[in-house]
Amino acid sequence: MSRPLDAVIDDLAGERRELVAVNAAEGAPLDDVVAYFHRFNLSDVSRVDDSALPSGALLATDGDRCLGAVDIGDLHTYLFDPGVGTGPLADTDGGSHAAAPSDGGPETGPLTETDVAGIRQFLSRLDNRVYTVTGETVTPMVGVSRHIEQRALAASDGAVHAGFQRLSRLRDKRHTLDTYLTLAERGVDANLYGVPDWRPPAADGLAVHGDDDGDVVGDYWFVAVDTDRGGGALVAREDDPGAYTGFWTFRPSLVAEVVETIESDVQPRLRRLDE
Repeated sequence: MSRPLDAVIDDLAGERRELVAVNAAEGAPLDDVVAYFHRFNLSDVSRVDDSALPSGALLATDGDRCLGAVDIGDLHTYLFDPGVGTGPLADTDGGSHAAAPSDGGPETGPLTETDVAGIRQFLSRLDNRVYTVTGETVTPMVGVSRHIEQRALAASDGAVHAGFQRLSRLRDKRHTLDTYLTLAERGVDANLYGVPDWRPPAADGLAVHGDDDGDVVGDYWFVAVDTDRGGGALVAREDDPGAYTGFWTFRPSLVAEVVETIESDVQPRLRRLDE
């Protein structure tokens, strides 16, 4: 595990895109949003002030091409307010389903379903690049993990692989466990990984892989989703206590590589706890 995932992490160089703030006020929430994306190797923000353009918008650009736009305040809410990034999702039958909220957060937030859908579309426009993190705490990566999990919930098919270093983190973060139980109930092939200092409840469609010695996945936080409707992957290694190095991406070829590494090089070295 160490060498395969280390190679994936260490060999990637993030490709930089540019953020453009349109008629945006100084300070928060703009500074918070820019700092958030700077962690993922996006360039510093450019500013445009033009009364003919909307106020408080953030654009993602690639050269002269605009990839998407979003309201800065709404994006700040989605990224930083607990529970908001896990708002209602459409079921396959066209109904709605309230997904599990972020740890400790409410089931719904101030954003509408339309707002959340627009933000997710904005984030997905960045999906042809890899965004790297160095010396980062786990907190900002939780938001990316939530976004990737939502793609699995929306698709309700394929497979999801999630490593939490220690399985007891799922005991302490009940909403996270509920998300993966919901994925299993919806037909997603859900796989959990970690040092087996706690055993999650058994459920159809949920496979739990224990790393008894902690030398396979004990240093890694990862979420990888592979579906026909688009997946995503986040892989990070804890280099120092509470500080991580890694990347996140929605690039299909790289997501497939991460999933293949987990299925071929990680699972055979671990012990199935649910059998």
